[in-house]
Amino acid sequence: MLKDPHALLLVALKGQEVVGGVSAGIFDTPNDPGMVRCRRLYVDRLVVAAEHRGQGVGRALMDSVEERGRSRGAEQLVLTVWAGNEEALRFYQREGLVEVGRLLAREL
Repeated sequence: MLKDPHALLLVALKGQEVVGGVSAGIFDTPNDPGMVRCRRLYVDRLVVAAEHRGQGVGRALMDSVEERGRSRGAEQLVLTVWAGNEEALRFYQREGLVEVGRLLAREL
């Protein structure tokens, strides 16, 4: 990941303490005539230490990763929120993200 030019890894510090982080990557839509071409910033993981939530750490990380994605040509930010993670869902909704699809699964 550290050598991947399309990968982003950012951390939030308070003093010398790491209080949060975000990992993301830049992905282009596959070259398929049935798909609309788009460069996307996919946020893989956003974490903020529980004792630092509600203090703007997550927002600052999202702003920073979005700025870096945009500077690399990303046109859209996407991420996955798992069912039941209501705290994360509320945070992302406050950040202006909206549902664009559904991931379906079943046990094998």
